[in-house]
Amino acid sequence: MESRIWLIINVMLSTGSDLSEILDDVTIILNAKPDLLRIIEEKKKVSMNDRLWYFYGFMRKRIQSITKQTDFKSGFFDFGKALQSGVRFFNPSIITKGENNWLIARKSEGNQFNGMGINSLVAFKLNADHKPIEYIPINLTTRSYANQHFEDPRITVINGKPWLSYCTFQILNNAYYTGAHQQVAVLNDYWQPEWRWDPIYGNNGGSILQNSGNEKNWCWFEHDSQLHLIYMTEPHEVASWVNGEVFQKYETPGKKWRYGHMRGGTPPVRVGDEYICFFHSSMPWKAPKRQYFMGAYAFEAKPPFKITRMTKKPILSGSQEDPWQEGLPLVVFPCGAVLQSNKFLVTMGVNDYVSSWIEIPLDDLNKLMA
Repeated sequence: MESRIWLIINVMLSTGSDLSEILDDVTIILNAKPDLLRIIEEKKKVSMNDRLWYFYGFMRKRIQSITKQTDFKSGFFDFGKALQSGVRFFNPSIITKGENNWLIARKSEGNQFNGMGINSLVAFKLNADHKPIEYIPINLTTRSYANQHFEDPRITVINGKPWLSYCTFQILNNAYYTGAHQQVAVLNDYWQPEWRWDPIYGNNGGSILQNSGNEKNWCWFEHDSQLHLIYMTEPHEVASWVNGEVFQKYETPGKKWRYGHMRGGTPPVRVGDEYICFFHSSMPWKAPKRQYFMGAYAFEAKPPFKITRMTKKPILSGSQEDPWQEGLPLVVFPCGAVLQSNKFLVTMGVNDYVSSWIEIPLDDLNKLMA
């Protein structure tokens, strides 16, 4: 029975069938074996759609490494001596400064008092082969709370200056945290903050202690010399800002995506009459952990910034064949992209453990989004 289910899913996915088609056929088999369905339901109290993916994730053979999932050139960043015992660098964004690309990464260090560790942000200068050759800590603690953490950076250029956004929170009593908060820092030539800002929007409050809910994955960009924010990917919600306040909000429908809810990834890059972003989504894997996917979409470079096209299937999927530690999810988490020599260089975190990159020629990406 299990081999029949695996065969159907594997064959249909390899031929490009979408999830609804797979669901129709596999549901017949699942319903024919109530005990199996009951186990899945007990493990995950979710929709049939998610139960199928949970079962698929449990049954399937391991997906190969992200470096082997496509024909695009890819690899992992080698942080050399900066990678000391107990330190991880992941979820990196990228920006071009002068003749070099610079990586802004999350640095995670162990902490015996809490399971979240200590998280800060660092800048790495890259050579032409994407190898880090210089290391600069970004000091965000000059105006911070005790035990405040900084993670998951996105960096872009606004008004000619490096504009760094990130998730931040405070861990209280080494036991619980204040919730995900979005903050912005404008950086100087030495990768240090000139000033910081707590934008008030959605659940985000005026400080990490004033949120009404979690906020993650904000992506800022400059359009017609005005500050804009992609607040949400599905539906596509974009807000323009003037003098630190929202000027206008645009909301348009998202596109159909069968691999979980689309969430923010890389700050958009202008290509002709469109902007292009890489995003992430996730589906149940081994409860309660999830498997992540990376896709790409384009949207109009004019209000209301409607999505025009997107990839039909994931470009990359989180894999246990990549560096991974027991208890962690399977992650591909794109945070940055630059377009150089008609190729996208996309940087991402992998499995909450390491950092990776992939080069995607623009022509090939256009074919995937056709």
